Amino acid sequence: MSLETSQSARDVMQHAGAVLFDFDGVILDSEWPIYQSWSRLFHREGKQLDPEIYVRCIGSDFDTWSPEKYLEELTGKSFDWEAENAARQVEILRDLEHAEPIPGAAELFQKLANHATAVVSSS
Repeated sequence: MSLETSQSARDVMQHAGAVLFDFDGVILDSEWPIYQSWSRLFHREGKQLDPEIYVRCIGSDFDTWSPEKYLEELTGKSFDWEAENAARQVEILRDLEHAEPIPGAAELFQKLANHATAVVSSS
Protein backbone atom coordinates (compact mmCIF):
# COMPACT_ATOMS: atom_id res chain seq x y z
CA MET A 1 0.00 0.00 0.00
CA SER A 2 1.45 3.37 -0.90
CA LEU A 3 0.96 6.60 1.00
CA GLU A 4 -0.27 8.22 -2.20
CA THR A 5 -3.17 5.83 -2.64
CA SER A 6 -4.13 5.03 0.92
CA GLN A 7 -6.83 7.29 2.36
CA SER A 8 -6.36 5.81 5.84
CA ALA A 9 -2.63 6.56 5.70
CA ARG A 10 -3.37 10.15 4.68
CA ASP A 11 -5.86 10.47 7.53
CA VAL A 12 -3.31 9.20 10.04
CA MET A 13 -0.64 11.56 8.74
CA GLN A 14 -2.95 14.55 9.17
CA HIS A 15 -3.27 13.81 12.88
CA ALA A 16 0.10 12.27 13.73
CA GLY A 17 2.54 14.31 15.76
CA ALA A 18 5.48 12.30 14.48
CA VAL A 19 6.34 9.12 12.64
CA LEU A 20 8.68 6.77 14.50
CA PHE A 21 10.82 4.17 12.76
CA ASP A 22 12.75 1.20 14.01
CA PHE A 23 16.14 1.24 12.32
CA ASP A 24 17.14 -2.33 11.63
CA GLY A 25 15.03 -4.03 9.02
CA VAL A 26 12.99 -0.89 8.33
CA ILE A 27 15.61 1.64 7.24
CA LEU A 28 18.69 -0.55 6.86
CA ASP A 29 19.46 -4.23 7.32
CA SER A 30 22.44 -4.46 9.66
CA GLU A 31 22.09 -8.18 10.38
CA TRP A 32 24.00 -9.30 7.28
CA PRO A 33 27.14 -7.24 8.04
CA ILE A 34 26.99 -8.41 11.66
CA TYR A 35 26.72 -12.03 10.54
CA GLN A 36 29.59 -11.54 8.07
CA SER A 37 31.83 -10.17 10.84
CA TRP A 38 31.11 -13.25 12.96
CA SER A 39 31.61 -15.53 9.97
CA ARG A 40 35.04 -14.00 9.25
CA LEU A 41 36.08 -14.51 12.89
CA PHE A 42 34.94 -18.14 12.82
CA HIS A 43 36.81 -18.63 9.52
CA ARG A 44 40.03 -17.19 11.01
CA GLU A 45 39.69 -19.84 13.72
CA GLY A 46 39.19 -22.60 11.12
CA LYS A 47 35.48 -22.94 11.85
CA GLN A 48 32.30 -22.21 9.94
CA LEU A 49 29.27 -20.30 11.18
CA ASP A 50 26.24 -21.35 9.17
CA PRO A 51 23.53 -18.69 8.82
CA GLU A 52 20.98 -21.29 9.97
CA ILE A 53 22.81 -21.49 13.30
CA TYR A 54 23.51 -17.77 13.60
CA VAL A 55 19.82 -16.82 13.32
CA ARG A 56 19.34 -18.14 16.86
CA CYS A 57 20.78 -14.89 18.23
CA ILE A 58 19.01 -12.39 15.96
CA GLY A 59 16.85 -10.14 18.08
CA SER A 60 18.06 -11.75 21.29
CA ASP A 61 20.20 -10.69 24.20
CA PHE A 62 22.58 -13.63 23.57
CA ASP A 63 21.27 -15.50 26.62
CA THR A 64 19.48 -18.00 24.36
CA TRP A 65 22.45 -18.53 22.04
CA SER A 66 25.77 -16.73 21.83
CA PRO A 67 28.26 -16.82 18.95
CA GLU A 68 30.98 -16.14 21.53
CA LYS A 69 30.14 -19.22 23.59
CA TYR A 70 29.63 -21.28 20.43
CA LEU A 71 33.09 -20.38 19.06
CA GLU A 72 34.69 -21.16 22.41
CA GLU A 73 32.93 -24.55 22.44
CA LEU A 74 34.05 -25.31 18.87
CA THR A 75 37.68 -24.30 19.41
CA GLY A 76 38.21 -25.12 23.07
CA LYS A 77 39.78 -21.67 23.41
CA SER A 78 38.90 -18.55 25.34
CA PHE A 79 39.02 -15.19 23.61
CA ASP A 80 39.54 -11.57 24.56
CA TRP A 81 35.97 -10.68 23.63
CA GLU A 82 36.41 -7.00 24.35
CA ALA A 83 39.16 -6.80 21.71
CA GLU A 84 37.44 -9.18 19.29
CA ASN A 85 34.14 -7.31 19.48
CA ALA A 86 35.87 -3.95 19.05
CA ALA A 87 37.54 -5.26 15.88
CA ARG A 88 34.25 -6.71 14.65
CA GLN A 89 32.54 -3.37 15.27
CA VAL A 90 35.08 -1.65 13.01
CA GLU A 91 34.36 -4.24 10.29
CA ILE A 92 30.59 -3.84 10.69
CA LEU A 93 30.75 -0.06 10.44
CA ARG A 94 33.00 -0.32 7.39
CA ASP A 95 30.52 -2.69 5.72
CA LEU A 96 27.53 -0.52 6.65
CA GLU A 97 29.12 2.51 4.97
CA HIS A 98 28.33 0.81 1.67
CA ALA A 99 24.93 -0.61 2.61
CA GLU A 100 21.82 0.46 0.74
CA PRO A 101 18.64 1.39 2.60
CA ILE A 102 15.73 -1.04 2.59
CA PRO A 103 13.83 -0.62 -0.72
CA GLY A 104 11.29 2.18 -0.41
CA ALA A 105 12.78 3.71 2.76
CA ALA A 106 14.32 6.74 1.05
CA GLU A 107 11.13 7.40 -0.91
CA LEU A 108 9.06 7.18 2.26
CA PHE A 109 11.28 9.72 4.03
CA GLN A 110 10.88 12.06 1.06
CA LYS A 111 7.09 11.77 1.36
CA LEU A 112 7.37 12.51 5.06
CA ALA A 113 9.56 15.60 4.56
CA ASN A 114 6.93 17.87 6.14
CA HIS A 115 6.40 15.62 9.16
CA ALA A 116 8.44 15.04 12.27
CA THR A 117 10.30 11.73 12.06
CA ALA A 118 12.57 9.90 14.47
CA VAL A 119 14.42 6.62 14.73
CA VAL A 120 13.78 4.55 17.83
CA SER A 121 15.88 1.54 18.72
CA SER A 122 16.66 -0.69 21.64
CA SER A 123 20.28 -1.27 20.67
